[in-house]
This record gives sequence, structure tokens and C-alpha cells, in this order.
Amino acid sequence: MEDLLNLHMGCKWFVGLRPWQAAPDRSTLSRLNRRLGPEKRRAILDAVRTQASQAGLALERKRGTAKEPLGRRGDDHDARLA
Repeated sequence: MEDLLNLHMGCKWFVGLRPWQAAPDRSTLSRLNRRLGPEKRRAILDAVRTQASQAGLALERKRGTAKEPLGRRGDDHDARLA
């Protein structure tokens, strides 16, 4: 994530960083991730997905027979991030 934020201006803009600002380092992002926990992290991501969908910005892809929002990986992914 740190590299992505430092390399792509669109990502910096999305998270509120100015072009000259460096992204937080990996340890800062890890601490935030642990402080939020899986439930709060899921709630934040769901809120972002809902807003993107309402604005017509959400992409969807098919997994098997059901359509899921792009980027949704499920609880096993959240457990690995904790």
C-alpha cells in the first residue's frame, strides 16, 4: 500500500495526501489495521462500496454464478490482515 500511494497521484488524492506528501510507512498502516479490527474495517469498506455504487463508480465481476463487488474477498482475507 505504501508503494502504491507513493507512486500513483490518484491514490494520493483519494486518501487525502498532497502530491509532495509521503505515504505513511508500513508499520503505521499495520497498527491502524490492528486498531480497527475486522468488523470496523469491513464496515468502512462496505460504506465506501455503497457510496461508489450509488455514484455509479462500482465495478462488479462474476464469481461462479453470483455477482459480487470487485475486491470483495470474504472473511478469510480479513483474518489474514489482522
